[in-house]
Amino acid sequence: QDHDAINGHLHKLSSIIRDLKPRGGKEEEEEQLKYLLEAWEKYMNTAIRHFREEEAESVIPIRKAFECREWGEIIKSFFDNGAKEEFGSFIYAMGEDTFRKEFMRKRKIPGFVWALVFRKNLKYYKTSMAKHMHNLQTNNGKIK
Repeated sequence: QDHDAINGHLHKLSSIIRDLKPRGGKEEEEEQLKYLLEAWEKYMNTAIRHFREEEAESVIPIRKAFECREWGEIIKSFFDNGAKEEFGSFIYAMGEDTFRKEFMRKRKIPGFVWALVFRKNLKYYKTSMAKHMHNLQTNNGKIK
């Protein structure tokens, strides 16, 4: 049920974004962005609630049932094949300190990999996605 709701929100967001066009004036553009922000907030509320439920009901028990080495290939695939914005969002959501001090250490990922790869992914995500989302959330839908 949540997956259907999340997909519905994503389709609505896609439609709104696809239809964004400069129109008559600033008021019309602000109205479009307000509508986009409202749709975004509905999506985020549903997605975050769902992800928290999955984390509590699925991910934590699975992590307890399998050892790190058993997850190694899955994590490696994510590192090797994930787009930089996907991996950047993973680090951003986890928090840089937690990622570096817990995630990397637990998986014995050398520190230099942070400097060569992970920091760039996080920076890309922050500048290409997070700043825009933050802007929408803190400026009532107005993009600065």
